[in-house]
Amino acid sequence: MNHSSPSFAHDYAAPVAAKYRPLGWPIAENIGETNPDEIISLFTNTASKELGVVYTDFSKTMVDMADKMIELGIVTKPAAAQ
Repeated sequence: MNHSSPSFAHDYAAPVAAKYRPLGWPIAENIGETNPDEIISLFTNTASKELGVVYTDFSKTMVDMADKMIELGIVTKPAAAQ
């Protein structure tokens, strides 16, 4: 059974920070610890995989989203960081 329960700071933000921090984007360096007592939702995608659905890696999805938001002008680099 495949389960997924992403942590915001570690799973959502880390791939975006890894790409954009070296490019001069002002991204916080401190990432909070994961709370082991946090209520977690677990999902299984076993049935869809059995039907042949192929999923994009989560890190790639997050970076693709950030790239598109920048491309569309939804997110812009602050003047001080340029």
